[in-house]
Amino acid sequence: MALKMRMSQARALAAATLLGGRLAPGDLKFDDSWIRSDQSHLLALSKANGPVFKVWHDGKITNCIVGFERCRRFLQANSGSLRADTVDFSKIIPHGFLRAMEGVTHQKYRQLFISAMRGVSLDEHEAELKVIIRRKLSALESDRGVQEMQISQVMKTAATDIMLRLVYGVDANTEFGKIFIAAHDKYVPDAMPMVVRESEILNFAALRQLLEQRMAAISAGDRSAPSLLENIMEKGPPDPTVLGNLVQMVQFGRYDTHGLWRWIVHFMSGQPDLMNAIAAEGDLNQRRKLAHMAVCEVLRMSQAEAIVRIVTKPFLFDGHVFAKRTRVRLCIWESHRDEKSFAAPDEFHHERFQSGMPGADRYAPLGMDHHLCLGASWTYVLGAMFIECLAERFVLRLLRSAPAEMGRYHFEPGGDEVTEFRLRRPGEQPVDTEAPTVRRNCPI
Repeated sequence: MALKMRMSQARALAAATLLGGRLAPGDLKFDDSWIRSDQSHLLALSKANGPVFKVWHDGKITNCIVGFERCRRFLQANSGSLRADTVDFSKIIPHGFLRAMEGVTHQKYRQLFISAMRGVSLDEHEAELKVIIRRKLSALESDRGVQEMQISQVMKTAATDIMLRLVYGVDANTEFGKIFIAAHDKYVPDAMPMVVRESEILNFAALRQLLEQRMAAISAGDRSAPSLLENIMEKGPPDPTVLGNLVQMVQFGRYDTHGLWRWIVHFMSGQPDLMNAIAAEGDLNQRRKLAHMAVCEVLRMSQAEAIVRIVTKPFLFDGHVFAKRTRVRLCIWESHRDEKSFAAPDEFHHERFQSGMPGADRYAPLGMDHHLCLGASWTYVLGAMFIECLAERFVLRLLRSAPAEMGRYHFEPGGDEVTEFRLRRPGEQPVDTEAPTVRRNCPI
């Protein structure tokens, strides 16, 4: 690995000489364990080195950029020299993962999915979605407290049931739904495989067969739940690339949704006044607005961390050389802690969003370029529904705090956290003054 680092440095220096620029500041250290243990590390480096700096991470020189205006300008100027840093799905999806597509291929498939998603009204699904959430949350009722890993498992099963309904139009409680969930878990329990091996190819093929069975049922008139798949089928038979990306949407949707919901529990357990206000609000539109504001602040505080690209052709940006095969990390978590954009950025204040969403140069939790998250609107609405269900049923209290931990892809609530889920009594709107004072996910 030390030899690889030296060779990478030599290539980067050669590119700097050729292009007449300079490498980004920052010392390359062989030990990159900080990425899994210290969420504030890159923020500290940006304060020491400036908004563009380099580190060694996961076997590559990684150029980090902090600040949304700078990040957006970087993407706009250099999109043709970058590719997504993601798994190669070409063995199972002909044109690959939508997130990694570029050019006309990306435009074609992205527009197809955008059009189909517009036809899925979460308002139509809301009653059933809330039934799913409430049913799953009932397993967490406990005055003695619930361990974070149990919370995570409940959130995951709820998110999985919801994604099956919205994407495939499948009821998770049916025998077919249970088979579908088991097939997804066998393919990859969380999000996506790190490498597509023979086992992933076989398990993905089994999912495709189930998807084709579902398509046959829809064609035969089974349209009990309007879905993304049904909307796509109305435009013609979906090709293997579309079907493959539908599978990945369920995989990522259930992983990212349950991850966000875990952070919602984490932060809402420290916001009794806000939870009481949501529970007591009789105006449904105002209630949804409060919940939406809370979701926005949770996304600003956690979950959204980085956009990562690989340099395919060397170039200059703001005087710095970005050499071929180096990685670029556009720092989302750090950029949301800009004191010029958000006063007291390490504190939770949902009121920041009282007047609406900030501009893209201040707030960008779900992407910034042509790969902006397709499910962004679903993220906000499902998060708000989840908060409403939490508030109407429970009074939350954090019994034991724990530092955030690096999970499969990003930081998650600490596994040793314990949260009390006490049933809210009819008409109850207490402010829990006994809740411990905790600096919530603020390692700085």
